[in-house]
Amino acid sequence: MTLQLMLVFGIMVLVDWARPWEKTSPGHHLQILQQVVFYTIGFLNLVSVVGLYFAKDRYPTNYMLMATTTLLSGIFWGMTRAHSAVTMHFQIVGILMFTMGAAVVSSWALATKDPKMPGGSMLLASLAPGWLMGCVTNALICTLWLPTGSLEVLAATGFSFLLICIMLLDAGKYLVSCEPDDFMSVIVSMDSSLLVIVSIPFFVLSFCLLHTGEAVLDPTGDVEVPTEHLPAPDHIGASNTLVIA
Repeated sequence: MTLQLMLVFGIMVLVDWARPWEKTSPGHHLQILQQVVFYTIGFLNLVSVVGLYFAKDRYPTNYMLMATTTLLSGIFWGMTRAHSAVTMHFQIVGILMFTMGAAVVSSWALATKDPKMPGGSMLLASLAPGWLMGCVTNALICTLWLPTGSLEVLAATGFSFLLICIMLLDAGKYLVSCEPDDFMSVIVSMDSSLLVIVSIPFFVLSFCLLHTGEAVLDPTGDVEVPTEHLPAPDHIGASNTLVIA
C-alpha cells in the first residue's frame, strides 16, 4: 500500500507540474472538454477498481489492473487543480502515504516484542502514531513553505482520518489476519476509499458495486443448511407420529 501511495503521489505531482490544461488556449468549449476528460478518467478509474476486485485472485491480471488503477488514480487526482486551486487532495494522499510507511516500521517493531499484542490493538498502535506524525508534518510544510490556509490543512487532517476509518471498517479484518491472499482486497478497499478525495459520487458508486459483488461472490450464500432430526430410513413412509421423550 505504501508503494502504491508513493507512486500515486508522484504521478499527481508530475501531472500538476506539467499542467497540460494550461498549454492550450482558453475558451468555453475547451473548459467543457477538460470536464469531459476529467470525469472520463475518473470513470475509467472506477471501472479499473471494480475490475481489480473481480480479478483479485487471477494472476497476472490482478497486478496489471493494479498498475492501471495506480496510473489512472494519479492522473485523475493530479488533474483536480484544473478545476480548483486547493491542494487538499495532495495533503490527504501525503498524510496517508506517511501513515502507511510509518505503520510498516511500527508493526515490525511491535511484532518483535513479547508478549505479543492482539491483532486489532497492534493495527491501531501501528497506524495511530504514523497518522499523527503525518498530520504534524503536513501542517508544518503547509505553514512554513506553502501558502496554504489553516482551514484547508484542518480539512485535510479530518478527511485523512475519515478515510483511514473507512478503510479499517472495510478491510480491517484483512489487515489483522495478514493473509497473503487478502493483499488485493486491502488494495481494492484503499483505492475505492480514496475516490472520495475527488468525487463522492464515484466513491459511493464504487462502494455499492464492490459490496454488491461480495454478496454475489460469497460462497456461503448458496450452501443449504442441513435439516436437523432427519427421519431414519426405516421410518420413511410411516405415518407421522409425535414422539415425546
